[in-house]
Amino acid sequence: MTAVPSSPPSRLLSDSGSRPTAIILVLTLALWFTVGVAAALAAAILLTALWLVSVNRLFSVEGYLCLVAIYYWLGIANPFRADVHQVTISSATTHTLVLLVTVGVALLWLGSRIGMQSAARSPSRTIHPSVLVQRLYRSAYVSMGLGASIAAICYLRFGVPALSSSPDMARADFIAHLSPFTYYQWLLMEVGIGLGVLAMAKDVDPTGTRRRRAMTIMCTAMVLVVGGVLSRVTIGTPLMLAAIVWWSQGRRIPWALVGIGGVTAVAVVGVVWILRVQVIGDITLYNVDFNFGGGLPAAVRAIAAAVTIFARTSVEVFAMFVQGTLPKLHGEVALMSIISLLPGHHPGLGLFHVSALLGYDADSGTTVSLFGGMYADFGTLGVVAISPFLGWLLGYLERRSTVGNREFGLYYGIVLAYFINMIYGGQLLDLTLLWKLWLAVIALRFVRTGSLWSTRAQVLQVLCTAMLYGYGLIKLLLA
Repeated sequence: MTAVPSSPPSRLLSDSGSRPTAIILVLTLALWFTVGVAAALAAAILLTALWLVSVNRLFSVEGYLCLVAIYYWLGIANPFRADVHQVTISSATTHTLVLLVTVGVALLWLGSRIGMQSAARSPSRTIHPSVLVQRLYRSAYVSMGLGASIAAICYLRFGVPALSSSPDMARADFIAHLSPFTYYQWLLMEVGIGLGVLAMAKDVDPTGTRRRRAMTIMCTAMVLVVGGVLSRVTIGTPLMLAAIVWWSQGRRIPWALVGIGGVTAVAVVGVVWILRVQVIGDITLYNVDFNFGGGLPAAVRAIAAAVTIFARTSVEVFAMFVQGTLPKLHGEVALMSIISLLPGHHPGLGLFHVSALLGYDADSGTTVSLFGGMYADFGTLGVVAISPFLGWLLGYLERRSTVGNREFGLYYGIVLAYFINMIYGGQLLDLTLLWKLWLAVIALRFVRTGSLWSTRAQVLQVLCTAMLYGYGLIKLLLA
């Protein structure tokens, strides 16, 4: 992989971007009137994705919006005619969904433009490259080492879910035994992986091959460690974070690797879903036929159908909110893990509340999708108000990741990887995101200054972090 100049924030608005945009629009309109709306939109999304990869913008805000469009296309177009909740979605509701998603995407994109303009006015501190790289390597090893040490103790005490005969039940039991302050070991390792990739991306010293190779091995080992929980999120998030951080430093990811990553992501989502619901033989589920005995074509179809059902599930819940079948939740979805910390008892909060309303297991939350979560909480106003705010945040972080020392690439990777996961979940903020940012602030402070603190507030932050993890370790050892 070689370093390449980063694309300016206005690339997609420039003359070089206007020609592909015009071509895509013309082809979309032509297909609209010949093969139908769904096929035309699918072609437009595919062409846009290929274009973004070709101009090295896959992990930009526009790339994120393309992924959002793919998800909603699968959920709304429903190519395999899946019926997850046995709910009839009227034509009027479908049109409303399309309108809400279109408005949400447009406002998110406009917010990102404003965020980029705001970031352009922010000062950028200059640090000597060799000092910066040295501190990044050191902070990465410390973060991953601490996280792996806690993980090893957890596995020794409660077993490795991935090695269990029933991984789903073992994972639930494993997590139930952990306090939040030991469960957040995974977040230490995720931040460490981000720091490690940031260090390697900045390390252009020809004599640094050995340390780059060692860091690659360390990051790979951390992914294997978190893989012991056998969860899409704990496996996929650090890989996505690493790719975003690498891209933010002006590095180009080869087409072949992008393709392999995309196919792998689809396969992981589909296969994990199939294993979870045990659709292994010849069976019909959610009105979709699955048959793994039909060779490779049938297996590929089954995986594609599983991914469609994955999207359709949350889109149907979104539709039920639009139709008025489910009541507004007034912030429970967007902030449910933060609300759960408030004093008092919060039964059936947020997505768990939705599960209870649907008659499902209240201990297993359903999904509602990104814009669906905004709508579930606050209706149309939620989509209109929250979308530009989220866009501003992503645009600001993207821009700060492509100027100066670009250490904001760590923040951008953390935030964008989280919201890629939340396309299907719909939660705006949760404690895992906030805690990763909390840890990243401490790490990047050391990278910038060589010290963990310089003010009383910073001393308090570090002490609180140490005390919380210490308390978690005590509970873990005494459990």
